[in-house]
Amino acid sequence: MRLHRITLRNVKGVGERTVEVPSCGVVVVEGPNEVGKSTLLEAFDRLLDLRCTSTSARVRALQPVGRDVGPYVEAEFTVAGRRVRLAKRWLRSPMTELDVLAPVPEHLTGSAAQARLDQLLDGALDRTLWQALRLSQSGDGSVEPLVGSGALRQALDTAAEAYAHDGNGEQLLDKVESEYQRYFTARAGRPTGDYRAAIEAYHTAQQEVAEAHRLLQEATLLLDRQQAARTEVDRAQEGLAEAQEHAAAAQQRVAELEGVRAARRSAAEAHRLAQERPPGGTP
Repeated sequence: MRLHRITLRNVKGVGERTVEVPSCGVVVVEGPNEVGKSTLLEAFDRLLDLRCTSTSARVRALQPVGRDVGPYVEAEFTVAGRRVRLAKRWLRSPMTELDVLAPVPEHLTGSAAQARLDQLLDGALDRTLWQALRLSQSGDGSVEPLVGSGALRQALDTAAEAYAHDGNGEQLLDKVESEYQRYFTARAGRPTGDYRAAIEAYHTAQQEVAEAHRLLQEATLLLDRQQAARTEVDRAQEGLAEAQEHAAAAQQRVAELEGVRAARRSAAEAHRLAQERPPGGTP
């Protein structure tokens, strides 16, 4: 199977998003925490394994919190040599649409679309191996049991038959078991050794990244506050300069008024003396 495109609408915290997948190479989906990277994989799994009429907890987990809407997932992928477009909506107006785009076009809806999808997947997809290939960020690192994988069983049977006649079969199995136990416990298949250490280091790194992101946000907030404070200081300094100009003008006006008052006192004194002088006489 090869995924070409996936569209999510009203799925968990994703309002609407479409991701186009290159046709070759290794694809890495990168982005901040809680942006919906794991949701893409979860939504694609639900698209393949749950009918549109399902109301299970896995379907309800796709519905956005606090919104009465139906999660919608659409994907275009190639399986069993056929390129198909599959779309499903759950909970509100459930629907299933399947378009086989090539080599022979088909258009199916409802239960007929689901039956055709199951036929394509059963003929080309080893579901046990498909599930075992998933290591989610929120999981504990354990892998799904592979006993039911037909593809893996066939590959192992072929390898065992090839080594059965050269005397190295038992030695090969011992090496396989030894290598397996480097990474998983023999009884429960849980991570151990270097693999467990790598998982723990990964989670520690995730926590450190989250802490660094938090500190970055705090620093950004402080810088914003500093810039706002500088802006206020600049405004205050502009107001201070303007106030100083007004004060200087007022002081000049006061000096002018004092000169007028002094002249008025001098004139009043001269008038008083003139009034006290006898007519035609000397003082």
